[in-house]
Amino acid sequence: MTETAAPHLVVVTGAASGIGRACVDLLTTRGCRVIALDIDESGLLARKAEAWSDADVRTVVADLRDPRSAIEAIEDRIEPGDRIDSLLNIAGIYEDTDPGNFDADLAADIIRVNLVAPHALSFGLWNRFSENACIVNAGSMSISRFLTGASAYTASKGGLAALTFSMQGTAGRSGPRVYCINFGRVRTPMIERYVSMETPAASPQEAAEEILACMTGRRRGREGRMYDFAPYEHQRRSSTPS
Repeated sequence: MTETAAPHLVVVTGAASGIGRACVDLLTTRGCRVIALDIDESGLLARKAEAWSDADVRTVVADLRDPRSAIEAIEDRIEPGDRIDSLLNIAGIYEDTDPGNFDADLAADIIRVNLVAPHALSFGLWNRFSENACIVNAGSMSISRFLTGASAYTASKGGLAALTFSMQGTAGRSGPRVYCINFGRVRTPMIERYVSMETPAASPQEAAEEILACMTGRRRGREGRMYDFAPYEHQRRSSTPS
């Protein structure tokens, strides 16, 4: 895939809001066909009416805690002979899992959505990928920084980074290119529950542009490994007097 070429058919999870929605918005401007998956049916339908009405966006309502049903729902939206050019595993759950209010079922849901689902969707759709396809996993910088109350979330994202490395090994030279972008703070509904508006953060649109850079081949040197993405940190450092 060249830098100027856009992938033709893209699957995006977590498409109703945040980074996932920004990805669909961006991809539709590039003429891509998109399968947009989310558990939030009303959010998907509202966005399709507002911004995706003139684009080929096929919405899929699915709960990633049940990856098998999600794969089946995606398969139902793929036309005969179609190949998937990119899978963007963006959907994620962040909830407090501190010892004081630990909920084992909640922790299991977090790991299932954030780690098991990307694994299942990637391998479940593996034979559907086109030549030079791309998988982008939305990781988190929390795996290298202390984040209060985020034990299950951090564990899931750490596993996602390891999974990316393993998947690239499975892909070798002929399978999809696999990336894990460890996002810092991105101004999404999930993070806005915990972080004030004044806190420096990237926009969902900036995150989507970075994902597109992976898809179009501009991050070839980072295949199979995680890397951090926090543009606001660079801006803050550069503006700090020495």
